[in-house]
Amino acid sequence: MSKFLKALARMNLVELDEAETSNPSPRDGDQDIDKILAETRALMGHTDDLHPAPQGKAPPDPEPPPVSIPSEINEGQAFQEIYAAAGIEDSPYPAEQMLKLLDGLKAMAPKERKMAVMAMDAADDRWTIADPVLDAQRKIATLRTETQRLDAFKAQAESQAAADLQSQETYKKEASSTIRQQISELEELLEQELLKVADEKASIHARLQAARSAVVREKARYDEHIETLFVLSKTFEDTPTEQS
Repeated sequence: MSKFLKALARMNLVELDEAETSNPSPRDGDQDIDKILAETRALMGHTDDLHPAPQGKAPPDPEPPPVSIPSEINEGQAFQEIYAAAGIEDSPYPAEQMLKLLDGLKAMAPKERKMAVMAMDAADDRWTIADPVLDAQRKIATLRTETQRLDAFKAQAESQAAADLQSQETYKKEASSTIRQQISELEELLEQELLKVADEKASIHARLQAARSAVVREKARYDEHIETLFVLSKTFEDTPTEQS
């Protein structure tokens, strides 16, 4: 735990984690802490803008990788997993830790909060203000790249959906045309079959009528012959026959 962080805790400006309070640095003495507190209070009393001493030129931001289109959206993926996949190196002082510190100092005015962090930087040689700033820049670049990948995914999905919809529209037109053609052909076939049925029914009726006429004619012929035979029978009805 840095001297200044411990000093801020004594001022009730930050809350220390259990690990920080249980593992104090052997170099952290009350005299040093009191000295830092006095220097910090003196810094906070200034009204002029204070610029941090240069800590060396920060390395340029890495070139963002080419935007690739993800095969699917992994909703809710932890940011740390995204950063790890992007190859972001661990920072001596992560951006999230600095944000937590600034939140703990939110009771201060913005200028005082900035000077407090600068004093903390000066008291701890394990990190510089450039570390969380660079870490934030790298993470911002990564998330912007991920945003571009999401936009590319959405654009691809929209393009694919438009192509699929157009394909379905084309299929609908082709299917409608084919089915209508089939319906037309079936209607024509049905008409032909109906004509065949009508012809066949007419033929059946004709055959039935012919059969009926033939029966009538034959019955008339039979009746006529019966009548002729009956005359003969009437003529000789008193003459005994061989049977009688």
